[in-house]
Amino acid sequence: MKEEGKEYYPDVAGMLTQVREPSDVFVLMFPNAASLSFEDIGVRSFYRRELRPASLLRKLKDIGETMNIKNFKIREALKDVGGFLLDVVGLKSSIVLPANGEELQSLAMQVMETSITGEPIPLFTPFCPDWSRDSRGRYDFKSLGGEVSHIAQKFFVEGKPLLSAFAKNRIPYRGELIFADWGLETEIDARDTYGRKLSQEDIRTCFASTLANTDERLLELQNGKDGILFAQYKIIPMTDFYRQQGVDPELTYQEREKYFRTNPRGIRLVDQLHRAGVEINRERLGLNEAENRKQAIKNLAEYATLGEAFGGKGIIIAAESSTSTSAYNLPRQHKLPVFFLKGRRSVNEGVNIL
Repeated sequence: MKEEGKEYYPDVAGMLTQVREPSDVFVLMFPNAASLSFEDIGVRSFYRRELRPASLLRKLKDIGETMNIKNFKIREALKDVGGFLLDVVGLKSSIVLPANGEELQSLAMQVMETSITGEPIPLFTPFCPDWSRDSRGRYDFKSLGGEVSHIAQKFFVEGKPLLSAFAKNRIPYRGELIFADWGLETEIDARDTYGRKLSQEDIRTCFASTLANTDERLLELQNGKDGILFAQYKIIPMTDFYRQQGVDPELTYQEREKYFRTNPRGIRLVDQLHRAGVEINRERLGLNEAENRKQAIKNLAEYATLGEAFGGKGIIIAAESSTSTSAYNLPRQHKLPVFFLKGRRSVNEGVNIL
């Protein structure tokens, strides 16, 4: 009973009298079913199969156990989820969408929760130093410069439609662009643009220059017409990111390296990366098959180390390697959604196969 002069906030248990069954979740996610296109109807059926709506219903109840919210917020949150999911499918020609039901489930739950609570979703995008590239756009590691990172620039261009889907559907986010100043990136036999071997001090100077130039480019975007999309983004070196997240990268790397040497699923991904990279790494790094396989294990273990540092919540927007990107989630118990920006030209554009 509403008391005179007081606004009534029913608890979630009471609100869910209209959202009791899994089917009700989809009615609220896609309220204008009659106006959906034939393609959208097919997409809705796909999501119904992959998302397990009963889990979304349980998530609503979990949120409701700790807070009282207005009825319309649940309806609006589910509508936001449905609109967002339909919008991101429209980007599939240039973006590889989250790979499986577990990633999609995580995506839907995070979008729904942040729509209700207003707490921004963390978005993570790692990016590489300014390595030289061959005629096909792939890194050849023949020289290291200090200009804007190609992968960061790829994100700035190809990531706009995805960020626009968040903004259109009122999904708040905060983004971190993570500069790879740790691991293999620091161990490649680097040379300058004139072919002269670089010292470790030279490499650090190039890294600092790329970090500064990429940060300047981000600032330009934040002050430009797309400023609202990048307003909540910042750039952070990977070494600082590990400290921020409370992760010891060396210890975590040892655990992940063992995983890719001994776990059957890890070994399968190593085989895949080894086959994909053996020819190009023979050409650009002079590696034989045994050396290439060893480097594939190291590369995947480093990706998985960063994957552990992402923590329990967030969305990964990757742009560097469709194969290695799989390692972010592979050893994790709870998967995070991964979007891969393949771009408009080729999935291999700028690919960082090591």
